[in-house]
Amino acid sequence: MARYAFLLALIGLAALVIFPHADAKQTAVKKGTIADKFTAPDGYLKSFPSGSEVKPEQPKESALRNAGFFSWYNNVGVNLFTTLLGTDGTTQISVFANDIRWRYAFGNAPDVLTPTGDGGTGGGGWTFPNAHRFGIVVFQGNNYWNVESTDPNNPTVITGLSNTQPIQVTVNDTNGNYGDNSGAFDIFIRKDN
Repeated sequence: MARYAFLLALIGLAALVIFPHADAKQTAVKKGTIADKFTAPDGYLKSFPSGSEVKPEQPKESALRNAGFFSWYNNVGVNLFTTLLGTDGTTQISVFANDIRWRYAFGNAPDVLTPTGDGGTGGGGWTFPNAHRFGIVVFQGNNYWNVESTDPNNPTVITGLSNTQPIQVTVNDTNGNYGDNSGAFDIFIRKDN
């Protein structure tokens, strides 16, 4: 009897693999790593000065366009918050950054070359507590997310966006110290829904 019960259970598992639930397609997330969502106090992020608005360009690489990355924001500055036009109308995006090269402290610091900055976590006194120190941060309203990826095949997936407003992006720095930054980064965005 135990053998038959085991076989029936095995057949049931095989059926789930071969014939997945009809709603599985609707709930699946495209390949990538889902970012942790952090929330700032009401009005906190709006208290900082905003920078420029940037329109997307189409990526030059056809492989990126074929993967759905139609929005390329080239040479995003690191001194102010930048609004990425064309990012409204979705509640989920996939994002990766490349061509990252910037410095803080008037160039007396080492170059930042990754979206995760120095890999540590900011605390009190940082614009985005809990985000990576000197890392790239996407934010909207009071919510913010770390950008972790430089790989279009495994992007950072950001969920929980409002579909009525664009997103903004900047780097995480200590409060009041954006004026001594220099350099830029590129960011690629795919709307996932």
